[in-house]
Amino acid sequence: MGKMRKALTAATLTTLMAGGLSLATAGPAQAAWQCSVPPGMTYNWKTWDAGCGVPNGMSYNVVAPSEGMWACLVPTGWNWTASRSSNLCSANAGFPTTEYRLTKAG
Repeated sequence: MGKMRKALTAATLTTLMAGGLSLATAGPAQAAWQCSVPPGMTYNWKTWDAGCGVPNGMSYNVVAPSEGMWACLVPTGWNWTASRSSNLCSANAGFPTTEYRLTKAG
């Protein structure tokens, strides 16, 4: 999984730099593994990553929020309409956490 994550990260960074885009303008289909979740963004998968240091040691598949998507975090400016148990939002498969279906606040 580490090689796949590194390849995905490299491809995403290359695409972002080549296109002059920032992560804030990424669409819901675009994602990037990061050691933290920037304000206004969410994530849909979390895993252990020694490269993210101590004490956190977590890597998040950061995505831009979109209407109806299932996400592990409800960012500012968004609400949720449903929730479900998810192993993707927890690095410990035996201890699932909550995943939220997003809707734009307002």
